[in-house]
Amino acid sequence: MDKDSKTDLLAGAPALLEDYKKQLQNIEEHRGLVSKHMDELGSDQADLDKQKAKLDKQQKWLDIRKSKFDRRNAFLDRREVELDQKREEARRLCQEPSSETSETAVVDALAEKLTDLDLQSLSEDVKVSSENPSVICEKARGRMEVDEGYLSRTGVVKKIP
Repeated sequence: MDKDSKTDLLAGAPALLEDYKKQLQNIEEHRGLVSKHMDELGSDQADLDKQKAKLDKQQKWLDIRKSKFDRRNAFLDRREVELDQKREEARRLCQEPSSETSETAVVDALAEKLTDLDLQSLSEDVKVSSENPSVICEKARGRMEVDEGYLSRTGVVKKIP
């Protein structure tokens, strides 16, 4: 290398060094921006994960509620079919020529309905020996009196003194 080319090289070195420093500074700025964007993306991803977990929980709750409603609707549908069958049977029995049989069937159907209304426990507790005595009930499953002087509790009839 001759002296002039060395001088030219040395004269251009500070400019090359300055250019290199500017490029390095730009690279560092870009790294900072990329790092900042990565942090923002990470934060956004964490927020999205939380929202997804919340939505998954809500979906699970909705699935449970839907399952309960489906079971309830199936129960109500079965109940409606049973009631329709009982209504049809009552209509059929009421249209039979024998009024005695029809009356018996209607009374039986009504008695069955009363037991469906959970009056069975009351009917087991009160034993009546006459046609239409007045019955006094105090408290739930408490004292029960029949005007004829009989007291009944759990199916046992006792004379009230």
